[in-house]
Order: sequence, then structure tokens, then C-alpha cells
Amino acid sequence: MTGPQCAATTNTELPKSTHLGSRIARCPACRRPCHERTGTPDKYLAFPTDSVVLVVRWRRRYLLRLRDVAKLILRRGFAFPHETVRAWETRFAPLLADARRRKRKGKAGRSWSMDETYGTSAGSWCSLSRAVDRDGNRVDVRLREQRDMDRATRFCEPAVETVGHTPDRVTTDGHDAFWHCCTSRRYCCTYEATPQLLPMREKRS
Repeated sequence: MTGPQCAATTNTELPKSTHLGSRIARCPACRRPCHERTGTPDKYLAFPTDSVVLVVRWRRRYLLRLRDVAKLILRRGFAFPHETVRAWETRFAPLLADARRRKRKGKAGRSWSMDETYGTSAGSWCSLSRAVDRDGNRVDVRLREQRDMDRATRFCEPAVETVGHTPDRVTTDGHDAFWHCCTSRRYCCTYEATPQLLPMREKRS
């Protein structure tokens, strides 16, 4: 356990733990105690980290109402106001999304399918872009305000960075922005336009 106060690499673990079960250690240099949550985003949580992550995943995966999520987690013995779910979602959902993107690095194939659809987010219309490989593994998903060349480039660059390689073949619905982006010198991949692109089947994880 590394001490976040003085960045000490060796700490003396104490024979006790917090009320949530986190191990406690003491830095031999500065003599200050620390535990497994010290210096992490979940340091000040009054509930176990795995329960908070479960609440956020339920909220995002099944689109449940705040009150419904609070009632479901009540069966596990944790009681909190439903507005706490909103606060946890705002704080931890981006961190979970980044962690999922890091796990997808190197796992996607080199034949991608891209499509777009329109929907509302926070009361305004936006474009939802997503890409999956031939086996249905997710490459990336992004929300964009508009559908143009600049936004297509902003979608392709993080997608390539997420999986760690450029695709050899890309199939889209034929939008010009994707064509210019995929056939540019930076990516230089085979481009196929299918106006009536079949629905992409994405693997559930």
C-alpha cells in the first residue's frame, strides 16, 4: 500500500481496519495513517465501493429511476436518499466508462461497422455514433452535437486510441464525413458504403 501523503512505497500495515473493511497502514516516514481508499475518488464514501459501483451500473444499464435503484439496494441493507444515486452517477459514471475503454484496448478486430442515430440528451437533439467489429465487440460510442467532418474525426481518433490500432476495413451508412475520415492518409483503410446498413449486433458484457 503506497502512502499518498509522502508517496512512500513501504508502509507498516496495522492490525485493524475501517468500518467498511479497508486495510489501515502507517507511513514510517511521516507517521500518518492511511487506508486503501486514501487518495482515491471513493475516499469519502460512507458505503462499500462495490455497492456504489453496482448502483451506478444498474442506473446506466437498465435506465432505472432513482427511487427504484434506492429501493433495490435497500434489500442489501443500505439506505440512502434517491438523490444520492444521481450524485454517484455524476461522479463515478465517467470513471467507469474510462475503465471500460481501457479494457477494450487490443481486443477489437480490424473490420469495423459504424452507424449513427439521433436522439435526445438533456433535452437537446444529438447524434449517437458507435462502432463495433465483425464479431460484435464494441469499439467506441460517442455523443455529438452535429454530424460533420470535424465530429467524425473526433469520433475516429478516440476509437483508434481506445482499441490501440487502426481498422483495415470500415463499413458505414455512406455518410461523406466518414468517407473523408476513413480514406485519409492517417487511416488509409478500405471503405465500404452500405446505404441500408443492417442493424449491428453488439455483444453484451
